[in-house]
Amino acid sequence: MMGMRPIAVLSIATTLVAACFGEPPALDGAGPDTTVAGDSTAGSTGGSLSSPATSVGPESAEVEVGSLDGLTGVGTEQVTTGGPTDCTPPPSGIVGLWHFDGDAIDRIARVELVPHGGVDYAEGHFDDALLLNGIDAWVENAAGPILGQDGAPFSVEAWVYLEALDRPAKSPSMVPDLNLLGRMVPSMDQQPNGDGWRVFVAPDDHWSFCLGRLDNGCQPAMAFVEAEGVATALAWTHVVVVRTPMQIRLFVDGQISELDTVGQITGAGPLVIGASTAEPAMGLVHEALFYGRVDELALYDGALTDEDVARLYGAALPKCDP
Repeated sequence: MMGMRPIAVLSIATTLVAACFGEPPALDGAGPDTTVAGDSTAGSTGGSLSSPATSVGPESAEVEVGSLDGLTGVGTEQVTTGGPTDCTPPPSGIVGLWHFDGDAIDRIARVELVPHGGVDYAEGHFDDALLLNGIDAWVENAAGPILGQDGAPFSVEAWVYLEALDRPAKSPSMVPDLNLLGRMVPSMDQQPNGDGWRVFVAPDDHWSFCLGRLDNGCQPAMAFVEAEGVATALAWTHVVVVRTPMQIRLFVDGQISELDTVGQITGAGPLVIGASTAEPAMGLVHEALFYGRVDELALYDGALTDEDVARLYGAALPKCDP
């Protein structure tokens, strides 16, 4: 994700002028520009994370160029004095990061998610994004970061682009949810959503998050929180979930919905992006297929603060590799 820009070189005329008439003026601005994106009051409980809200960019200065060989006049030339990082430092506690720039490699563990079906890549919020067709496409990792066990706080963050609020007509999926990602498995007696967590668009077209329960945690009035506004198709949306021991906090483009609840995460199903493995009665192992693009997916071992979420939402650059 990081790239270096070449340092501009002054013309031979500048060199000769310097030799004849002295050195050109010193460059202005010796340090990198620092931009703070997003600021809000921290509001999560337990295991909060924080990091400097900085984004480093290139530096340049204007250097005066004199006349030579009868060519009069004074001009200026841009000189880059330092290379950019071209990325935004992520909050501390990040344990999984997928840029999806042509691959599904976790930039922390260096393990690639296993693709299934028509997985592809398309234009993303930053560079490329994972493209899931809603018919037969998902990616998964049987290992990956295991979060939230024994009530430990964790956070999930991604940029998401829904191609539509309904799957294509030829999709075999019977569950109406559009499952973005999760680690959810059925209960021991094969009830759906028995153990784990998942992020999805519910049948009423609202972004949602739920924790597993023996009696199906992904139902209203259970371990389930739903965003107030209807999900938007054909636009990039920033989705963040923060789970603490007694609370779920769901952010959609910076707008928060909260629920005081207790759910169950004792086991560890596979990490699946683009489908759910929590519906044993539907005939398909992978259900609730997602139709859209996913970019800059990150998992955190701890609770992001409101300030963290605001900074990530307002960031103009992708996250740096840790």
